[in-house]
Order: sequence, then structure tokens, then C-alpha cells
Amino acid sequence: MDLRTLHHFLVVAEEGGISAAARKVNLTQSSLSRQIKAMEDELGFELLVRSAHSVSLTPAGEVIVKNGTRILRAWDDAVANARSAGSSITLRIGYAPSLSNDILAPALERFRQTHPNARVSLFDQSTVEMRAALLEGKLDAMIGLPLPSDKGSIEWEELRQQGCNLAVPVNHPLAKKSKVGPEEIAEFPLLMFDKENYSDYWAWVTDYFKAHSLNAKIAGEFDGVTSMFAAVDANLGVGLVASGSRVNDPSRVKLIKVSPGPEPIIVSVGRCVNREPNPAVDVFVAEVKLVARDLQ
Repeated sequence: MDLRTLHHFLVVAEEGGISAAARKVNLTQSSLSRQIKAMEDELGFELLVRSAHSVSLTPAGEVIVKNGTRILRAWDDAVANARSAGSSITLRIGYAPSLSNDILAPALERFRQTHPNARVSLFDQSTVEMRAALLEGKLDAMIGLPLPSDKGSIEWEELRQQGCNLAVPVNHPLAKKSKVGPEEIAEFPLLMFDKENYSDYWAWVTDYFKAHSLNAKIAGEFDGVTSMFAAVDANLGVGLVASGSRVNDPSRVKLIKVSPGPEPIIVSVGRCVNREPNPAVDVFVAEVKLVARDLQ
């Protein structure tokens, strides 16, 4: 259980209903209900007596409200103390835009609420570059894809799983389809991220075509999603990207769902195992996980 869930439970107790509380904390009713039910499952006892239009506290729920209020007040005091020390804090994050754009910004916004004076640096890098920088101490954390070889050196925490889309020019023969399969994709020149820096991406794509006994016609390699989309726009080929990728100009490049697609991508936040504890990194990782959960 995290502090945000505890806060949401206290709001439910104060409002006397899930609907009113959901409006107050800016969540859907179903999302808030799932949070409270997960909290009860984790604790092993019920906190609320639910009726058709309202809720009331169980005896255990009353105890949690009483003590939970004190916990949140103590946290607020800790936040105030952290603000005064925040000017000496630095946070260096590596990220892949196609995997984390919708997660990173709100997570950093929340991080700055507790560390308003912290110096935050962001590095848009390839997978290989991020791993090397993390292990060399040049990054504090990274958002990317874990590999089995990372065991013992990088600690990963899963954020979410992503599917796959196909990027095509808007005038492409496949552009009118709502989804495409591997056989259709294999008929066209395929654009890839470069093999040296995106070996995990290459394995993801090539394993997909092998599983369907197909050979992809690789037409070019690119250093990131921006350059790949530029090549797609120029009609050089089509490209497979994570479903979280977004094009700058949808009037020129279209993203189509791939089904059946490759194995889902496990987007995770990683930090070096053998590193001195850093409370600021702990806060950032916690916020990233919360944002990813709320987006599900």
C-alpha cells in the first residue's frame, strides 16, 4: 500500500461514497474502487461496508482512518523538510521516448512537488547508451527494456506492457486498414532501429517474423523513432514501433495496430544494484510506478 492509495481511502471515508471521492481525487469511479479493493486485499480485511449509494467504515476502517491521518501529516512534515534540502539534489534520467513519453512528464511533475529545487537532467538515448551510462554512474535511473543479462547489475521494476503498431505513410496501401498481420507487413520494405544500439528491438522484431516463418525485407536502420518516422514519411518503408509511440504529424504518418503482434514489450524503470542509496531516486521511481498504474 502506498501513500496515494491511503489518501484516496481517507477521501472516500470523508465523502461517504466512492462516486463523490472519485470526483474529488480526479479518478474514475471504477479505478478508485479497484484501488480500495486492492488495499483491502493487501491488508486482509474489509475497510468499508458498501451499499447501493454510500459506504460506511468497518471498525478496522475507523482505525485506519485515525492512524492514516497521522501518517499523512508526518509525510507532509517530511516533504517540507525535503524541500529545504532539495537544492542539493540532482536526478539524471535516461529514457526512450517511444516507451515513456506519457509516463515521464507527469512523474517528474509529481517529483518536483517534493523536490522543487532539485536539478533534473533528461537523456534521450538508445538502450545500449542508457545501460552503459547507468552502470558507469552517469545516470541515476532509466526507463527502458530489461534484459536477462541485467541480472545482478540492474534492478528493474515493471511499469507496464505495450503492444506493437506499424508506422506507414498515409498514402500507403495498408493505411486504410485498422490492423495488419505479419504476412502483410513482410510484403513491404521494413525500417528498423540500428542493430548496434537497439539489439533488444532487433531480437523482438526478428523473433516475430521467425515465429511466422517469414523473412523481413530490411530497408534501413535508424538511430531513433524520430528519424524512423521521417523515413516512413519519405516512403522509404514501414516500421514496427511500440504502441506508446506517437507521431508528430498524423496527417503524414499513420500508426496501425499489429495483430497478431510480437510478444508484449515490458517497459520498466531500472537503477544500478551496487549504488549508494538515493532517496530522490526512490521518490522518482515511486512516482513513475504510480503514474503508470493510474494510466492503466
